[in-house]
Amino acid sequence: MARAVRPLLRRPPSIASFRSDNPAVVVGTASGERIDDRALAVECVAVGLGMAVAGGAFAPPAAAVFAGVAIALLIVGLVLLPTARLLVRSRLSYAVLAFAAWWTASGLAHHDGMVAMRLAAGMVGSVAAYVVVGALTTRGRELVAAGFLGGAAILAGTGLIDVSVAMAAGRGPFDSWLLTDERSVRLAGPLHYPEAFALWLSFSFLAGALVRTRRVQPLVSLSQVVVGCGILASESRGALVAFAAALIVAGRRLSRATRNAVVALAVCAPLVLAAQRLAGATAVLYPLSLAAAVLTVLLIGRGLLVRGRLDQRPANRWRDRVMAAVLRLRWLIGGVWLVTTCGLLVTQRRWVDGLDPSWWQRLRVAKAAIHLISGHVWSGLGPDPVFRAPTATGVPGWAYFTHNEFLEIALSLGIPGLVAVVALAAWVAWRLRPHRIGLAVLAAVVVAGLFDFGWHFPVLGWVAASVAACEVGQRRLRRQPFGVWCARNCRRVVKSCTLAG
Repeated sequence: MARAVRPLLRRPPSIASFRSDNPAVVVGTASGERIDDRALAVECVAVGLGMAVAGGAFAPPAAAVFAGVAIALLIVGLVLLPTARLLVRSRLSYAVLAFAAWWTASGLAHHDGMVAMRLAAGMVGSVAAYVVVGALTTRGRELVAAGFLGGAAILAGTGLIDVSVAMAAGRGPFDSWLLTDERSVRLAGPLHYPEAFALWLSFSFLAGALVRTRRVQPLVSLSQVVVGCGILASESRGALVAFAAALIVAGRRLSRATRNAVVALAVCAPLVLAAQRLAGATAVLYPLSLAAAVLTVLLIGRGLLVRGRLDQRPANRWRDRVMAAVLRLRWLIGGVWLVTTCGLLVTQRRWVDGLDPSWWQRLRVAKAAIHLISGHVWSGLGPDPVFRAPTATGVPGWAYFTHNEFLEIALSLGIPGLVAVVALAAWVAWRLRPHRIGLAVLAAVVVAGLFDFGWHFPVLGWVAASVAACEVGQRRLRRQPFGVWCARNCRRVVKSCTLAG
């Protein structure tokens, strides 16, 4: 009797797959079949890289295409991955999608629905990426992290070569990737906007901290150095502050390779920024500064700067002397580095309409936006309104963005929209509090939103959510289905009766 009942009460393969985190990269389906989730991982990376190369899906038609691709991939993930059905039914996913619907409905009410697609598409894409990537196995999530880091290294390396050629010859192979300012040539990348591209690189840099395979750690560190140099080459002050905030929040959760890459970037940052302001024959210092960054990460690699590892390594007279001098003069060296780096960033100026530096222009735009918000407190003016803002000379002009996402949302939806966004950010922070890399991604998103309109690039939401989901990973079932609960308890009863008999 017991032998006949046991096969009928065996745990269904679909329930076992919920708790499976096996590196064999197979996920059970409801029908008992098994699929290889590496295909979905590759598709998630392909969407993030493809949309970045296509301009970040910033233009309204591309934003609509991005939303359609995200929804299609979400449907595929819901069909193939049982865990995805649990993630998409979370209250946070419903809240984000509700805000996206609110933003879209406001755009339709103000007859600018296509303009409203940018932010809404980014939110829909973030939910889709979080659900699909979070439902993958450990191998699949690591493949996503490695894919984003590798793709970012290729794009950043191509952009750095473009900057080098442009400074030496006056014209680069990808002129649309460059933004020539009064004093430097800035890397704008395929997104054609330095702040957005630097933010995309920052998310990919954090993804490298989630690649834990020991054999590829040197390659991870070198890739992160290239990506970090691309962030520096953008000279986006908002993105650099957001990147620094993310590193501070991540803290000790960063891998050894990532910490070595951060130290290498800190050492070469003033050299890269100073060389980027040169032209002609002196532009040869720019590739030399990049080579110095790579050499630095090779010299400080293998855990030299990790706390507690220095005393365990074999004695080396020159290395010990250098480390002792650095530790003795660390405050002086750090002060000189900070003053030099911040001075180079502050002196970089981007003129608006040939009249007003960006520092003062953005301040006046913010003042004009606050004045409009005070007159439309509850309803707003609709998604991304165009409004008049004075320049430094007092000549009125037109502003298309407030260069502050919180002001932009308050101007578009009123104070209720601003309160909803702040509440969503606090909710996501509360959910990500055990996951420091995911929390670092959120910190970068929030800080970058204070300086520019990076949230309006839908591809950034996709990459940010993918990197956060790579760390969060699969969720365990909080409640078992009633049929599984009955089957397990019946099995226990039958087993007890068999032993008793």
